[in-house]
Amino acid sequence: MFTLFRSHSSTLSAGLVAIAATVSIIAAPAANAQVTVFNSEGAFTSATNGLTTITFNDIAPDNGFTDYSQTGLNVGPIFNGSYQFIPNNGGPTTTQYLLGVDDGFASINGVPLYTVGNSASLYGGFTQGTATGNYIGTISATFATAQNAVGTQFRNYGAASNPAQDFRVDLFSGNTLVGTTTITALTAFNPNSPQFVGLTSISSFDRIDFTGINPLLEQSGALSLDNFRFGTEINAVAAVPEPGEWATMGLAATGLCGLMVRARRRKI
Repeated sequence: MFTLFRSHSSTLSAGLVAIAATVSIIAAPAANAQVTVFNSEGAFTSATNGLTTITFNDIAPDNGFTDYSQTGLNVGPIFNGSYQFIPNNGGPTTTQYLLGVDDGFASINGVPLYTVGNSASLYGGFTQGTATGNYIGTISATFATAQNAVGTQFRNYGAASNPAQDFRVDLFSGNTLVGTTTITALTAFNPNSPQFVGLTSISSFDRIDFTGINPLLEQSGALSLDNFRFGTEINAVAAVPEPGEWATMGLAATGLCGLMVRARRRKI
């Protein structure tokens, strides 16, 4: 990092190493520091520009569903779904599972059972705990090019009136985790006011995974997505160091200048 400042002085070299370590610690961001999470659809819209939106309106016939478990769903990004059964003893097994479901397929008192709102949705992420092991479901979207923003309306729930299933949202660049957050559901589902999760990242990503966590014993949970949007244009705000960090950085800079001055005097 500071190879341009090499000197024959051992004091200068040691000092620069110490300062380099100090600056590196200050500059190293937390694993999720470059990712901003939005639970407000309006705030996410204000923080992004020119996003592509996928409505999923045509992914299922009226009052029916289409099975994309084996083929995946290619609508720009490629969506895939699966669930793993992780037994208490033995190795896991994976089953592909992803459906496009119309809001008229099934309902109770006029409220759709499997969709985010009053239109077709992408459905998957089956997750459940059992006495012999856990089912852990995932819906993933893979992008042909790197993105910096992704957001979606969602509905995560349990069977009937059971508590909603929690899901983790992970952003990946290749196999490197860029950012993560957790989504939970409202106590009462309202199809006219769906929940939303959005993420913007200074580091680009090419895949997003929605994975079930904390499976509920003998209570099946799942996840539906709608109005999925993505893009590269974000209104990024550079992180500003805390006052204590400014002070430490100032001390580091002062020490660096002092060491350089002393080294010059030795050469003279």
